Amino acid sequence: MARRPDDTKGALIFQEGKNIEGDYYIIAVYDDPASYRVTFSAYELENDCTYTYPITYSDFDHLFRFNSELLNPKNVEGRYNWVIARLQFVPDIMGKRRMILDPEVLTNDADDGGEDGEGDDEELAASPKKQGVQPAAAGAGRVDAATRAKLLQELDTHDDEKLHRTLVKSEAARKRFIAELFAKRQLEQLKAAQRLQKADEEREARLAKLDIIKQQQLAKAQQHKEAEENKKSTQAQLEVLLKQKEAQAIRRLIQEHFQL
Repeated sequence: MARRPDDTKGALIFQEGKNIEGDYYIIAVYDDPASYRVTFSAYELENDCTYTYPITYSDFDHLFRFNSELLNPKNVEGRYNWVIARLQFVPDIMGKRRMILDPEVLTNDADDGGEDGEGDDEELAASPKKQGVQPAAAGAGRVDAATRAKLLQELDTHDDEKLHRTLVKSEAARKRFIAELFAKRQLEQLKAAQRLQKADEEREARLAKLDIIKQQQLAKAQQHKEAEENKKSTQAQLEVLLKQKEAQAIRRLIQEHFQL
């Protein structure tokens, strides 16, 4: 589930995955009746960043006023999919990313609304004329209250079933997107673990090499120390021998002197 932005209120009513500019996002829709606002939130899992696009109820309905298919407010998923497909990122004055609705949509009101809107207007304009030429005595066009209520109930049931089917498809798509994203993240984590393992192995190899160099230096220092000690010992022995020879020479001289 996408992380809710701190400044976003309302209930989570819709969610699906989307690839925008090569990055994976979870798009969540929050409905806040208190502020008469719907907020589209894009959560980027890779960088743990969230971007929002709030829109009021009136502006949201205004987007579909020329779209005969999305004009019905009960087609909630169709409306949300329509908006999500047209979300994009632009830099703001500070150079940071900001999520907006495609400017062409705001200019044209709806992607396919121009032709449909004109056709709807023509049909609406032609409808009164057709009704005007029908004879009133024939009883055409009259529907009693019971039949009207039954037809409205069937229409509501049909819309509910269609909405249920689309929601199930959306949930399956969301789960498939999450599974693919999870697999991708697992692969990236495996690669990262392999890189860390390789770095650790290289570090251990460097430490082992440094340890060998250190041991060699200690061995050389020990050899040098032993050589110095041997040298001092030899010098001390030579000095003792020299003193002994000097003492012997002195004793000989004394003996020769007394013999004379």
